[in-house]
Order: sequence, then C-alpha cells, then structure tokens
Amino acid sequence: MTEITQTSTIQRLFKIDALLVLVGITSGLIGNYDSPAGPVSKIIPATYAFAIWVPIYLSGIYFAWSLLRKPAVESARGVHLLALSFLLSGLWVRVQSNNALELVVVSINLIVVLTQGHLISKIRFLTRSDFFAFAFPSSALAGWLTLASTVTFSDVLEISFKASGTVAIYTAFVVGFAVSAAKWIVPTFTYRLTLVWGLVGIIVAQHNMAGQVAAVAAVGIGILLLLVLPEQVVATKKRG
Repeated sequence: MTEITQTSTIQRLFKIDALLVLVGITSGLIGNYDSPAGPVSKIIPATYAFAIWVPIYLSGIYFAWSLLRKPAVESARGVHLLALSFLLSGLWVRVQSNNALELVVVSINLIVVLTQGHLISKIRFLTRSDFFAFAFPSSALAGWLTLASTVTFSDVLEISFKASGTVAIYTAFVVGFAVSAAKWIVPTFTYRLTLVWGLVGIIVAQHNMAGQVAAVAAVGIGILLLLVLPEQVVATKKRG
C-alpha cells in the first residue's frame, strides 16, 4: 500500500513538473530579448548560435509530454530539477531589467541546471525516445546555460565591455569552468558539443572585435574536442 501511495505521489509530481516546463518554455518564447543601448559585449556569441533554443525547447516539450505518460525514471530528483531549470530559464527573461534580481536567478539556475545534468548523466537510457525526452534536454540546457550564465555575469558587472585583455582573462576562467564541468559534473557528449557550439558562436562574433577572446574560445573548443573524441572511439568499438 505504501509503495502504491509513493508511486501515485511521484506521478502527481511529474505532472507538476510538466506544467513547470511548459510555463518556462512559454515565458521564454514570448519574452522580450531587446538589448539595452550601449557597448556591445565582447563575449556574446553570434546571433545564429541562439538557434540552439529550438532543439532545447522542442526536446523540452517532448520531456513534458513524456512526464505525463508515467515514465519509469531512476532519478526523480534529476527530473524535478530539470523541470525547475526550464521554469527558471523562463523567469530569467522576466527579470532582465533588474540586475541584482537577474544575478540571483541566473546563479540559482546555474546551480540547478548543473546538478540536474549531473544526476541525469548517471542514468543509462536504453531507448532513443528516452534519450531525447530526458538526456538530450538535460545536457543541452545545461551546456547552453553554462555559457549564457557567465555571459550574463560579465554583462551585469560590465566586464565584457572593457579592454579585450581583461575580457580575455575572464573568458579563460569561463572556458576553464566549462571544461571542468564537462569533465566532472556533466560528462556527456551532448553537453560538450553544446559548449563547442556556443564557443564557435563566440569566435564568429568576436574574431574581429576581440581577437584575444576568440583565441581563448578556440583553445576551449580544442580541449572539449579532446574530451569528445575518445568517447566516440569507444562507442564505435562497442558497436563494432
């Protein structure tokens, strides 16, 4: 009887999670992303890079739909936190006019998204549908928000508007943090490729305006690819 009650409670929580995800995505889709007048950030990626939200949102919708189908998930905590991160991402859009509040939301969301990514990365999803419902949105959202959060920190503190040398040093810390997270916190292929996507976007946008920043981003890409390639070799051998 107790086990049935616990299962019923988890299913109700999954339904709440699905609602949080959809609310967050809706808020993000209708949010106002107009940049304030002033200097252009030296670490913001090219506009095309933000297209990453398309697969993130689509997989997020699939994630919400999967939660309503009573999934058998090993780590409910990771699922709950992933849903919360989608909600916080939607809230982020609503607090951009208040720097202090934005930093609080961004900081909390970075902790949440990396925690959920770590928990879900430990689960082995045996089917492609489960991968796209849980593993992909988990790692892709974590990867993009790792970079987006650090860009927000720099913009609010106006680091990204200063001399290229100063911004390059900050970018080096960002790349170091991202590589460390890709190695030990969310060691997944999707997370690492999402980081590569964002860093390529930074190179494309900044190679003329901030060459040092672009160079640091390129180093980060090289290190991340060194983490990715051995995984692919192992996966190919296993398939063979």
